[in-house]
Amino acid sequence: MFRAVTLVLTCMLAAPPILVARAAEPAAREALTLDQAVELVQRRSGARVVKAETVREGEQTLYRLRLLAPDGRVSAVVVHASTGTVD
Repeated sequence: MFRAVTLVLTCMLAAPPILVARAAEPAAREALTLDQAVELVQRRSGARVVKAETVREGEQTLYRLRLLAPDGRVSAVVVHASTGTVD
């Protein structure tokens, strides 16, 4: 019985480093969702997003947003999902 308990405890102690190592691997999900990108751009620009699409360029995910300003002007921006950078 003692050996079984020792084995279980040893396995439990070994598990956290494996979980930490997996968490440190590059994540498949983006830092910013499309909804978050829309909110970010609307807050910064004061314009309303009227169209939003997700675009993949190789390993990178980008969000293309079309904006309508209060004065009627239309513009477009690109948001990098991994960094939140707005171009």
